[in-house]
Amino acid sequence: MQKDLVFLSNFKPFGELLKQIQEMREDAISSLLEAKTEHIQQISGQIIAFDSILQLTEAKDVIKKTDNLP
Repeated sequence: MQKDLVFLSNFKPFGELLKQIQEMREDAISSLLEAKTEHIQQISGQIIAFDSILQLTEAKDVIKKTDNLP
């Protein structure tokens, strides 16, 4: 899987996808402030899922790399 991530990190659209996932994570965190009690667990699960994807893909490094691609 690591080889696949290295390969994908050579493509700007992959970095853009990871940026979108980061934005979705931030939106979910923001929505916690206004969430009803019964929705907090669901939103927390979404945040954990987004975090897992971002960590698994080493998103910060990939985004930094793909931002410099043409």
